[in-house]
Amino acid sequence: MIFYKKITICNMFAYYGEQTIEFQKNDLKPLYLIYGRNGFGKTSFISSLKLLFLGSGLLNDSSKVPAPILNGIEKGRGKFHSKQLLLGTSVDNLETKWGGVLNKTAVEEGKNEFYVELVLQKDNKEITIKRYWKRFPNLEERLIVKFDGNEFEDCEATDKLESIFPTKFIEFFIFNGEMIGELAEDMERELKEKIQDMLNITILDKLIKQIKTTKEQLQNGLKEYSNEQAELFASRDARLACNEHIKYLDDQIKNLSTDKEWIENELRNKNDVRDNHIISSGREQERYLNLKNTEEENINSFKDSIKNYGGEILFLKLDDFFSDFFSDLENSQIGSNLDPEMLKELCAFSAEYLFKEYQIDRDTSSLALKLNEAFKKFTQNSDENKTYREIRNLNILKTLYNGLNSELNLLSNAIVKHKNSEQKFKEYNELLNQYLVDNEAKKIIDKVADEIEKLQAELSKKTKEIEDNKNELREKQVLQNNLEMKIKYLDEKIGQDHRISDQFKMAQELERIILQYKDKRIERVASCLKDKVYENYQKLLPDDNVASVEIKDFNIYLKDIKNEIIPVANQSAGQKQIAAISIFWALSELSDRNLPLIIDTPLARIDNLNRKSIIQNYYFNASNQVIVLPTDSEFGANEYEIAKDKIAQFYKIENDTSRKSARIVKSSIENIIGDSDGE
Repeated sequence: MIFYKKITICNMFAYYGEQTIEFQKNDLKPLYLIYGRNGFGKTSFISSLKLLFLGSGLLNDSSKVPAPILNGIEKGRGKFHSKQLLLGTSVDNLETKWGGVLNKTAVEEGKNEFYVELVLQKDNKEITIKRYWKRFPNLEERLIVKFDGNEFEDCEATDKLESIFPTKFIEFFIFNGEMIGELAEDMERELKEKIQDMLNITILDKLIKQIKTTKEQLQNGLKEYSNEQAELFASRDARLACNEHIKYLDDQIKNLSTDKEWIENELRNKNDVRDNHIISSGREQERYLNLKNTEEENINSFKDSIKNYGGEILFLKLDDFFSDFFSDLENSQIGSNLDPEMLKELCAFSAEYLFKEYQIDRDTSSLALKLNEAFKKFTQNSDENKTYREIRNLNILKTLYNGLNSELNLLSNAIVKHKNSEQKFKEYNELLNQYLVDNEAKKIIDKVADEIEKLQAELSKKTKEIEDNKNELREKQVLQNNLEMKIKYLDEKIGQDHRISDQFKMAQELERIILQYKDKRIERVASCLKDKVYENYQKLLPDDNVASVEIKDFNIYLKDIKNEIIPVANQSAGQKQIAAISIFWALSELSDRNLPLIIDTPLARIDNLNRKSIIQNYYFNASNQVIVLPTDSEFGANEYEIAKDKIAQFYKIENDTSRKSARIVKSSIENIIGDSDGE
């Protein structure tokens, strides 16, 4: 249960300065009368309270003024935004000009304090709600709610206020009696949406709409399911074929390696046979043979040194290029053309730099082609291989090689020594051949040399086949890895699709349940609302021609004894107002909210007999606190006699001729009626 203890209005609408009204709770007397002449500030009072609860739109940065605030203001003036609502419009036409919410006198005097404050009691706890506006330095709006020893501001305060007094109830508990009569003239247009919103039907519609949107999104996701399954099956087939090919390549490499090992053994045997025949040809030949073999051993040693130093430096294990490079080196195909400085540049910069800066004789060396191929492979692998990604920038290469000077010197020395040993090897070989005569031994040596040459060619071929198979194996392994990742992704995606399918079924079931609940709630609420509206109408206007009330799709129809719809337009202003009050009363009862009721101009269009009925049935029972803002002609001596036992306090709104300085003062029925009689 909520009771309004104190309301303060400062520089809002017709109220100038700080105007406070305090209400003393009386459980036996729910009526509080605030009298005022037309134009003195009654409408300003309820408009201020609506602004307190709903705001002007500035706080949420939308500049959109809440619809209940605009009702009765914007008609004939066009739509307002927040600034226009507060400060007014600049239209010259007096009929459409709007002066603004902020009190004009206060604005003209340069004041910067404009607010509405309400102190209420809810379940024996005091709550303070204050909404204020400032004009400068910038136009702003703030909201403060004090509750349970805590102070909430702006957005948090808005949420707290909504829990205390839901905004959708405002128009049914704070309203103008004359204006609700206008609502009755077009119940279908004006009341349908308000009724559904207040009874939470609108919330159900929004929820159903949200579920439908979710279903559409889930359905779009399910359309990809069949395509993903087909792609998964194809990827699995490709992985199986790839695995089989990898096994085939592994077997091929093993077989070729076995063949290569056999050829290497045969080469060693043939070299031994050739050397033995040469030794048997004479001591001088033996000396040159030993020298030649020594240089050959040196060559092999220097080759190993080059491999060791080069393997550490050159391109940080760029294997595809250097395996071919060292293979050529072993076959002595490029040794005589190597320049130590050239290899230094290769180490210090990159294959790309070397290929651009040095002209290499293609007839005598395949190094240029090898470098080009290596660089292409380097750039192609840069996104897949972590090592390549880390060194792809030339500046990074330079930094990595700055600390390798000693290795570069060792590599350079090894290359120089290798070249010297090759030169000596050729010299000793020529001297050795001079001692060989055209005899049977030479024929045997030549034959063995031919066999050695063929074996070397076969060895090179096998070596190339092994490297080709290794390259293809690496490509297949990359493909295998990519297929594994793709299959894993598709498995997870299809798993998600299963979950999406389950979610879609859940959304369908939830939609069905909510629709079913909505239909039952509408049926139940419509039946209760129909009975309540008719019951209230009979209490307020028992002798009228309304025999029943019908509700279809939350459109309310009054029917006569012949079950024919009574056109509201044909009813009197008083009948329209009573019809609207009956609906408002029924809705407030069905909302299950015990909130104070504030009514402006409540009885202007009601005759004396029906005024009594409204006072006794509606005012006495609608709420534990009913604040009525009548004129003295609406609520005079007769009405006072009817209600005097239920009236807790009297107040009066005073104003000057400018109508910009309204004040609320305590009064009595004698003063009010006396003022009326004295006029």
